[in-house]
Amino acid sequence: MALSAPARPKGSGSAFLLAFSALALVLAGAAFWAGLSPSSSSADVRLEGTSDPGPNPFVPAVGRDRAGMLPPANPAGHVPGDAEGLYARAGTAASCDVAALTAALQADPARASAWADSHGAGGPDGLTAVLLRSDTAVTEHGFGTAAYPAVLQAGTAVLVDDRGEPRVKCANGDPLSAADVVVATEVTGTPWQFFRPAQVIYVDPAADAVTDFTVLDVEGGELVPLTAG
Repeated sequence: MALSAPARPKGSGSAFLLAFSALALVLAGAAFWAGLSPSSSSADVRLEGTSDPGPNPFVPAVGRDRAGMLPPANPAGHVPGDAEGLYARAGTAASCDVAALTAALQADPARASAWADSHGAGGPDGLTAVLLRSDTAVTEHGFGTAAYPAVLQAGTAVLVDDRGEPRVKCANGDPLSAADVVVATEVTGTPWQFFRPAQVIYVDPAADAVTDFTVLDVEGGELVPLTAG
């Protein structure tokens, strides 16, 4: 069953997933990613489908991605992290095990230190487990490697902070940060079935801290509240 389009964002007069005409991706022979930002830079963009551990995972998978999720039929754009229906859950089970992530990091002090350096202030406690509903641009920080721009497939389990920004990818424990819009000459990875360049989104931090997210329950097809943290 195709997922219905989400409701309008809380406190916003604009529709969910604002049109972002500056973003385009042409996949014909060599792929080309184009975008605009105040400080655009050249970089390869890695496409990471569900359950893809990435090139340098911090830890073994601590979450459950949902393969084959059909993204909503909306244009790409910048979306506030508290937008209703931006994220999903599958029933009542959490999509990411924060305790398992914490334990895996504590078992390897070198990885724990590198993770903290990449993640910034605070640990994984207090983050909220959700599933991405749309293909989402992020900056990913693997273990022992430079940060790189990536697009995560809809259905990927992530942990988001109290402003709704993706901060951890659960398939590998990699810290995530906001995506820079970049110009690249090549995209690495294999596009998935429902990948549409015009539907990639960027998540902007919500104006205020979120206490309850409104997410889509993919089992029941309804928007439901999800307590943050």
